[in-house]
Amino acid sequence: HLSFEISNNSTAPSILQNRYDGNNFAWNNSFSPTHSQMETIELFSKKIKTKLDLRVMNISNYIFYDSTAMPQQSGDLIKIIQLDLTKNFVWIHLHFNNRIIYQKSYNTNVVHVPQVVTSNSLFYEIYLFKHNLQTEFGTDFHYNTAYYGDAYMPVTGQFFVQNDSKIGNYPLLDIFLNFRIRTARLFVRGENMLNTLNPNHVYYLVPNYSMPGFVIKFGVIWQFFD
Repeated sequence: HLSFEISNNSTAPSILQNRYDGNNFAWNNSFSPTHSQMETIELFSKKIKTKLDLRVMNISNYIFYDSTAMPQQSGDLIKIIQLDLTKNFVWIHLHFNNRIIYQKSYNTNVVHVPQVVTSNSLFYEIYLFKHNLQTEFGTDFHYNTAYYGDAYMPVTGQFFVQNDSKIGNYPLLDIFLNFRIRTARLFVRGENMLNTLNPNHVYYLVPNYSMPGFVIKFGVIWQFFD
């Protein structure tokens, strides 16, 4: 299956982007609307459980927060290219789901993205008690290459461009156990397992904001509907 799609969008600047008056920051702007176009070519095969997307994004009048956390509107055309591959394997009860994204920003002074992002799940799935109890046990793996991720300004609650500290280049490994009975799901999840091997290592989701070390989470999700 081969498909092609073009989407266009126009977004007016937010009130915050145009005007702010505080103790630490103040601005009064008259930004133009941001226009974006995304072209997508998708190749999908249900037989081999594979999907490949090529996306080209062009953005004009892009509004961002610069290295001083002040809003600016770029006069350049912002271009981002993504190659997105999804490939899933199934063997009896064993599932191996994979997604790998390669992307490139041609305006690195305004938009920073990791070059490679990968998400992988390996789990065993089985139905018990006359197909009434769905059980899954496995691992989730996430990784992205290092890049200058946007920093956070708590005063305005906005992310801004920075070129001093890289984040990423750290593998995240979680383990999980899920039970599902009709619309109810019970789960137990151990997150950031690799931190147990090196508990002194600090991983940053955002510059200067560290991610928690190894944690165990559990809970119940129950959807009520007719």
